[in-house]
Amino acid sequence: MTRIRELLELADDRSRACHAVDTLARAHLGEVNRKIADLEALRRELRRMLENCEQGTVGTCLVIEALAEGTEA
Repeated sequence: MTRIRELLELADDRSRACHAVDTLARAHLGEVNRKIADLEALRRELRRMLENCEQGTVGTCLVIEALAEGTEA
């Protein structure tokens, strides 16, 4: 179940305390922040590879090399 669906289900009981909503929202915020950090790290790495690109051949391409290393793991 997604966090949004869980929050909407909590909304069905209008007299319920907000604590459960806060807890879910904070967990969701944590997940969003982790995803953003991962994407920012990916952006930095792609920029680094592109800045160091020597416009050579695919055999010496840093992007292809990084992808190949990722598939070996």
